[in-house]
Amino acid sequence: MKRLRLTVCFLAAIGLILALPSDGRADLYAEGAASLEWKVDAADEIYLAEIVEDGKSRYGLRFEPLETLKAGRELSTFPHESVHHCILGRALRYRPRDEKLGTRWLLFVRGNGDQARVADVINLTHPTASWGGAAISGFGKGNARVLRDPQVIIERVKERIRLAKPLPVDCIPDLTDQLYAKRTQHIPLAAWFGGKLLDTNIMLWDEKNEFGEDHDTVVTPLLVPLDVPLGSAYKELSLETLPDTYHFNFMFDGATGDFVRRGNPLDNKSELIGTWRSESDDRILTITFYHRLTCLYRIELKPGASDPRLESFGGVCFGAGRWHVHRGYLRLGSISQIDYRFGKYPEWSFVYEPKLPSSRVVEVNKDRIRLADGKVFSRMNEPLRVHDHPHIHPFYMISEGWGLHRVRSRIHATIVLDDEVEPVPLSDLVLLWKKRGSPPIQGPPRPTKPRTVRTKLGDNGFEPRITVLRAGDTLEIEAAGSRPVVDHNINVEWFRNEVRGFRSRLDLPLIYQRKVSRDEPALMPIQCNIHDDEHGYLAVTDHGNVAVTDEDGYATLSQWPIGRQKLVVIHPDYDFGDAEIWANGEKVENSKSAIWLDLTNDNIELRIEGAEHRE
Repeated sequence: MKRLRLTVCFLAAIGLILALPSDGRADLYAEGAASLEWKVDAADEIYLAEIVEDGKSRYGLRFEPLETLKAGRELSTFPHESVHHCILGRALRYRPRDEKLGTRWLLFVRGNGDQARVADVINLTHPTASWGGAAISGFGKGNARVLRDPQVIIERVKERIRLAKPLPVDCIPDLTDQLYAKRTQHIPLAAWFGGKLLDTNIMLWDEKNEFGEDHDTVVTPLLVPLDVPLGSAYKELSLETLPDTYHFNFMFDGATGDFVRRGNPLDNKSELIGTWRSESDDRILTITFYHRLTCLYRIELKPGASDPRLESFGGVCFGAGRWHVHRGYLRLGSISQIDYRFGKYPEWSFVYEPKLPSSRVVEVNKDRIRLADGKVFSRMNEPLRVHDHPHIHPFYMISEGWGLHRVRSRIHATIVLDDEVEPVPLSDLVLLWKKRGSPPIQGPPRPTKPRTVRTKLGDNGFEPRITVLRAGDTLEIEAAGSRPVVDHNINVEWFRNEVRGFRSRLDLPLIYQRKVSRDEPALMPIQCNIHDDEHGYLAVTDHGNVAVTDEDGYATLSQWPIGRQKLVVIHPDYDFGDAEIWANGEKVENSKSAIWLDLTNDNIELRIEGAEHRE
């Protein structure tokens, strides 16, 4: 068997060499790379940083941030620990210390709070030292795609940031990163996760680099966002260009297979979308279906059960695949899985192909799927958490539910006051999703352009009392009462935005207008300096997951992330720090007005007792 495997791999390598252009050198394999455009679009934050000495860190060195290119945080809150716990800390390990000190890098960070991790880098000091740390653009021709001037690289990154090109809402960048480069049979699956691949045949790393090392590598598949044109690439594979049947080779035991497409995944509206779990005699299968007809799965061996192949993975295996429903049959196919056996950081592999169920669907509703072979899948409200922490390795995935991976839930809030027995509806309750503490998510669909939000200032104050804004929106205030316009002087106590007062050159009845550039950490008071009875509040976020209850105590959480999420409850009149809070009859933990709620498509009854009235 070992001889057979070696023969197959050798023949596959020869086939790859023959497939290269005639002027190519005899490299033994090709590697993929993430383009500069993909790195920018897939990052939540981007920093320019320099490696400096730090005796307290593990390697005696650390990244010192110099400039924030794309982020919602200040340099003073740069996630040092997250960066150094990340697998890309290898940038500080692989070269001699003197060759690292003083070098400059672009760091592409994903996630929020203590879940932040470096997903990609660009080495500005040694831009061609390796294809993984290079700035390779999807635009250009051949080796000219590789940018070498640090200032040109930074300007190109800033230009891409200004374009604000979002990835598809159900794209999982972490997974796509791992599937584009390993072997050519991953190309169809990678393309379906929101990017496309250009066969670029970049030969730059065929020669020795500035450290005198020969990488013996050709960069062929280049992962780019969907808006990058074909340009001078040898060929292009994307969702739109994939044929109905795509032939690929597994370079493992000589296996071959066909990739068969069943319709356009973007048009899929199947009830199967979501996270589901099925139990058999010896194992538990948890699987997440995505709109792009791709899926993630986890197989757990039950205690006391036996399966030598699963046991070699510690009784748990995780992989990615494709799915479709055709003529009433659910068909699941495994593409790849993580191999735990060869080190701390797993790799995608083909060492074990679990048999996933494929059978006729005889029943499907919002709660369960039943197959003809007797298998039953139950819908799961908790996200599929494949690994405990993203810094262990880069395959940290979370299922974000069904639909467009968001929920639409209606909350009814009531409060029990000191002088009342029965709860009464609580209006003006602000429900704010807390990024720090909640599981990391891709983020809700962002609007195509900022909005203009107008509130009115009447004789009874601001209407609505609490105005909800998103960073980038423009706030307008209109005078609507009987008082003269000249008697109004608007004062907003901004914390993170610039302080600006009354603007006299607006067209009446407009008396205030300004763009709100950044989110605010709390409710921002807004008032008229002339009339003490005219005051209101602003709730400004960068993610848009905020809701305010109406006069009957109702609020809709539209397109919020599914699963167990951290929320902050705020009210202008009450302090909830020591209050007791119930959700659907069950008491929830309240930590300084921060609570955990299980968000599903079901409605939530929220009751608050023991709130302290603000003076």
